[in-house]
Order: sequence, then structure tokens, then C-alpha cells
Amino acid sequence: MKKEETENKLSLLDALRENDKKNLFSTNSNSIFLKTGFHLYDYFFGSVINIHDKDGNIIKQEPRVGQAIGTLNLIIGNTGSGKTTFAIQLAANLIRPYENGQVIHYDCEQRTDLSRIENISKLPGNFFYNNRYIFKTGMVGLDIIKEMIVKVYTNKMKLKDQIMVETEFEDEFGNKMKMFPPTVIIIDSITSVIEETFSWENQKEVSDMEKLQSNTDGARSAKSLKGFFKDILPLCKESNIIIYAINHINTNMSMNAFIPVGKQQNYLKQDESIPGGKTMLYYPFNIIKMIAKPNDDFTEATHGFNGHIVMVEPIKSSSNQSGNNSKGIAFELVFSFKDGFDPLRSLIHYGISKGIIEGNRNRLKFKDSSDFVFALNKIDADNETRRKIWELIRTYLLPDLKSHLSFVEPTKLKFDPDIMNY
Repeated sequence: MKKEETENKLSLLDALRENDKKNLFSTNSNSIFLKTGFHLYDYFFGSVINIHDKDGNIIKQEPRVGQAIGTLNLIIGNTGSGKTTFAIQLAANLIRPYENGQVIHYDCEQRTDLSRIENISKLPGNFFYNNRYIFKTGMVGLDIIKEMIVKVYTNKMKLKDQIMVETEFEDEFGNKMKMFPPTVIIIDSITSVIEETFSWENQKEVSDMEKLQSNTDGARSAKSLKGFFKDILPLCKESNIIIYAINHINTNMSMNAFIPVGKQQNYLKQDESIPGGKTMLYYPFNIIKMIAKPNDDFTEATHGFNGHIVMVEPIKSSSNQSGNNSKGIAFELVFSFKDGFDPLRSLIHYGISKGIIEGNRNRLKFKDSSDFVFALNKIDADNETRRKIWELIRTYLLPDLKSHLSFVEPTKLKFDPDIMNY
């Protein structure tokens, strides 16, 4: 490009930015990820940010591990795979550090209760008493959830100067970033939410609802969900509203026994489909598939708790590699029937599978630290033992987890001019 053409282009950009009160011609980067307390989830769904100097050169690459703020995330799986439990634990850990953080949990399937939530979330009772964790059961419509999101967005914007918090992160241009405290919404399950709420006293509304309930055409539901997400997701992104929508997996049957059905989504099985149509594939930032493995069980006598393994596959990740177990992109979490998913035992299980931790369950040690030995069924009995295990995990295991982040060599980002020479 000639020098005078460059100057003209720069002059045009300067002119566009001169009175740009709405920031129409400025990059709006918001690459903030919040830790969930589940290291495996955070690294498999994390990202790497390129940070540049004033000349545009990459000066460092920073790992961003955790949950991307302001996003819709779909948790799918069969009944009993721990979808709701995982959503509750993620949500609780996301809001825990923030004074103005809040969870709004819609239990549309009436499958849990407040005491169970308190037990698995490990949140103190005042979070529930003071409505920092709001639990809603019974009938709920998309209109009600949308109204709630609009009110959260509006009030966050009004209180922007008072409630925004400083973060440790820089954007791609080296500027320190602020964010709104997280509001986490759990919708369990997204396809059981009715289109609109109605009053039992209004005969017309009841009649309309009866007609809607008798309509088996899934297109109506899919269209409603599409409009809902199209309206609310920009508000969620701007005000840091994180949604965990829970969904089931259906069997995708072929009408012809001799012709296999086409896959609904990469990395799902051939006969699996997600209810809600293509909306449930296009709009989520992450699609998290959970698979219970009850044959890999744990018992109180041998392991110190009762439970089993749940495999997690990142069927869709907008910030990292998507995949499934057959592609080598999956991880396993340890699930306790009483306490939910256990981050520490999950990391120990991961370390054993990678050869970083060796031995048997009664005498385990980190391969490169032979002076410390521990037993699986004793790690809850001794705080000193737990602290030592966490220390060794940070030293020996976290470096391995970084391999799941997508680092790119800066030299590979250089443009090859020959591709335009034709």
C-alpha cells in the first residue's frame, strides 16, 4: 500500500472516531474468564489471550482459565448424570467472591430442594436468607425469565460506577479490565419452560395455554427459544449474566432402517440429538455433555465416600478445542452422591490417569515428590494432608493442565503474501 493511501486511511479512521460517542469504531474486547473451582473444567473450556504492544506485536500470551463471562452454556446428558448438581456448584463458586454476585435458579422440573442446594453448593445460609441465591420452583415462562434479565441488566447499568469491580486481567491491548459482578441463571430444564406464563383466573389465557400444550409441533417451541436468546444474549454479554441451561439428550431415530440418521452436531453420537432444534446448537458458547459411569464406583469403605465417575465432553467450546472422548478431548469428574462433584478427588483421579500420581489407593504419591504419601479414604480426615496435596497439585499437575489450552506460536501468525499473488 502506498504511503499516501495509508495516510488517507488513517485520516478516515481519525474522522470516524472524532465524534464517536457510541464507540462505533472502537474494539470492545471482554476476554474475562472466572475460575469455577473445577480446574479440569476451567482448563478444558479456557482460552489463551494474545497481548500486544502499541505497535501490535505480541508481547505475551496469557492463559484465561474458567468460565467466560456473559455467556450461555448448555449442560446436556441423560437423567442421573449430575447436570443440575454441576450447574449449582459452578454457579455457587462463580458468585462466592463477589459482594453483588447472585444466582437465580429456576427449577422447572421440580427435582431438587433448597437444603440439597445448600449442601452441595457449600454456600453459607445467609446467601439463601438474603436472596443472593434465589430458588424458584413451579410454573415459569420465557417471558418471566426475559423480564428478570432485562431488570438485572437495567439495574446493573444504573449502578455501573458503584458495582463494577477491577480484575487482574488485561485486554489484548494491555488495558486493565473491569467487569460487572456475575449474575448466574440456572434454567432446569430449558425445554420445559413454557412460552408464556398465564393466570388460572383468566379463562382466555387458560384456553390459549391448553391449545399450546396440545400442539406437538416442536417448531413452535424452537421458534420461541430462538427469539428469547436473540433478545437476551446481548444484554447478558454486556452486564455479565451467565446462563447455565440444562437439557436432556434424545434418541435421534432414522425413518429408514437402512439409512443411518445424520449427526445433529459434531462429537455427539450418531443417534443423539438435543431437544430445542438448531437454536440449542447455535447460541450456546459451550455445550457440556455429561456421561455417568456407574460401573466406575467408589465406596465408603475403600474410598471414604459413595459415588462414581462422570465423564465430561466439550461438545462445543467457543474458546478452546471441541471434541469428545474418542477424539481424546474429555475429562472425568469424581461424583459423590452426598456432596456432589469433588474438585480435589477429581484432580487426584486425573493425576493417576496421567501417571503424575502413582501407587494404590492406600498409598499414593506424586511421582516427582516421593517423600509424601497419602490414602484416598483419609484425605477428608486431616486438613494438613489436604493442604499438602493441594500444594503438590499446583506444583506438578497444573503445568500438565496447561497443555489443554490452545497456545499459538507468534511466528505462525505471520501472513504469507504469496497466497494473494495470483
